[in-house]
Amino acid sequence: AVDSINALIRIHCPSPLKVTYAGEASTITTTKPIEVNANGLLLNPSVVSVHGGMAKPGLVNQLPLDFRPVKDVEAEFAEAMRYFYEKVYVHTDKPYYYAGEPLWLKAYINYYQRDYSDSLSKVLHVELISSTTEVLAYRRLPIDRGMSYGDLVIPSHLPEGKYYLRAYTNLRLNFGDVGIFTKPIHVLNSKTLVKPDTSYQSPPDAGLEIIPDKDAYKIHDKIAFRIQLDSGLNAANLSVSVTDAAQVIPVREPSILDGYPIVAKEIPWIKELTYRVERGVSFDAQFVNNQGRGEKAMLTFFQFKTGEVLLVETENDGRFWQTGLMQPDSTAYSWKADKARNKPYGSVVIQPRRTPNLEPVAGPKLEFIRPGDQVASDPELGRGSRLLNLVEITDSRISTVPAESAKSRPFGRANYVLTSQQLNVNSGNLLLSLVGKVPGLVVSPTQRVIYFKRSEAASILNTGFPLVTINDQPMGGDPYSTLESIDFNIIESIEFHNRINSMYGTAGAFGVIAVYTKTGASGMGNPDPTLQTIALPGFSPSRIFPSPDYEKSPPKGPDQRSTLYWNPSIQTDPLTGKSAFSFFAADLPGMYRVVVEGVTADGWPLRAETFVVVEDR
Repeated sequence: AVDSINALIRIHCPSPLKVTYAGEASTITTTKPIEVNANGLLLNPSVVSVHGGMAKPGLVNQLPLDFRPVKDVEAEFAEAMRYFYEKVYVHTDKPYYYAGEPLWLKAYINYYQRDYSDSLSKVLHVELISSTTEVLAYRRLPIDRGMSYGDLVIPSHLPEGKYYLRAYTNLRLNFGDVGIFTKPIHVLNSKTLVKPDTSYQSPPDAGLEIIPDKDAYKIHDKIAFRIQLDSGLNAANLSVSVTDAAQVIPVREPSILDGYPIVAKEIPWIKELTYRVERGVSFDAQFVNNQGRGEKAMLTFFQFKTGEVLLVETENDGRFWQTGLMQPDSTAYSWKADKARNKPYGSVVIQPRRTPNLEPVAGPKLEFIRPGDQVASDPELGRGSRLLNLVEITDSRISTVPAESAKSRPFGRANYVLTSQQLNVNSGNLLLSLVGKVPGLVVSPTQRVIYFKRSEAASILNTGFPLVTINDQPMGGDPYSTLESIDFNIIESIEFHNRINSMYGTAGAFGVIAVYTKTGASGMGNPDPTLQTIALPGFSPSRIFPSPDYEKSPPKGPDQRSTLYWNPSIQTDPLTGKSAFSFFAADLPGMYRVVVEGVTADGWPLRAETFVVVEDR
């Protein structure tokens, strides 16, 4: 704490300061507040005691070589806080979407102090939210060298209207909700088209040029582009979107040139950092004892498949914050408290993630056409895309489990129940062990999906995926990856509920697969009766954009993709500033819109846009 009275600055140090200097640890203690003048000179050296490397004669009284007098303590502190300011800009493949379509995204994170970037956030939170701040889809993505990318699917049940794509870091929340990246996303139904904007003009290129290898192309041709940075620019990382300009009408919207740069006046002054830097996946939690009260404890978390061990000491009220998890998707951990004796003790309650208030942003003005039964765009996997062969597992046998073995579950009576004895441990992982066990359950190893088949017409295109829970705790992300990662040895039973379940809202719309673990199963062959199981969060899995290769395989069905190509990470050559990309044209002739955005290695935003003609054969 700092007090400033005229030319006197009084610094309160209620606890010892630990300093590492030249590799040696030092401790600074004070008996009273330290007093210095406006030039930084210590006025009461007798109250300061120094132990360690800094106690060498004369060193403790020397000022740093870059020292400058502090004239306004509050201003200096606010300036120091700016060094933690992060700004997010997101490039998406399209400006608007149809319900059920995938949204592909690339995030660029800018820093007020770029030298701090390696020490700041490693996690990006991405949300699709309604106008009432209801989170409809959520992704937790890793940040690497100031960039992050992934995808989310626009829920197929969403009514037509205006929604928002929001992206931020936990650290950014310290600077308030105003200015958090928020992009209006209009979601349309399949019978709505956007009216072309005849006044649309491509903005000028900034820092790079996109050069096609030909003047025009035919349907199913390979279309190749060369990227060239302007003279004097160094290496850059870019994202590329190519869309059918007839299906996705170009509209005016902010670009990376507007949304990436930081202007000093946009950063509010703050007095403290309430929200912490996430060095990996993080969560707030509280340990409560058997009486339901928060209690100080030492907790040990085990992930037996990876060998990871986390040691956590809670506060007096049982609260703790954990960061640094790097696992893909939510993962089951076994854990125990230091006070557990021969049986589990207490429980860990993960606190809800804090979401910012919505700051509405005006989006591009769209005019609509509703031409009857015409379908405007492709569904989630792209109209005309083909599925790999599915492995469909069905069985007419219903597992019989004694009534006393089926516990009272929040979902009601299960359609099917499997016990640990019925799982095939030789299959390699839990997911594959479900082969032939559950009627109506479809598992596709090639597509990496699992779902309940509710009718003969059901397929991957018109159904959703079930929610996976572990000990009644919902697991986010991909159910296939979640089930694949669970250790056989900790499972007591699995219940399958193929009907709609309202307990978890829309997440339970396509059924629930509820996994229950053995109390005290260590997964290493040495059951520990004190162990419990909890699902800890991880990064959201990211898909690779599907793109056909007509040189290797000719089209086997209609190809009417609206997004022809998406690549979130194209790196230019650091010496020549050049790069290249290619893709194959679809069935429909017309014009393709190509948009490239990115940043140079030293943080300059780049953008270019062009169109190419695709003719019929």
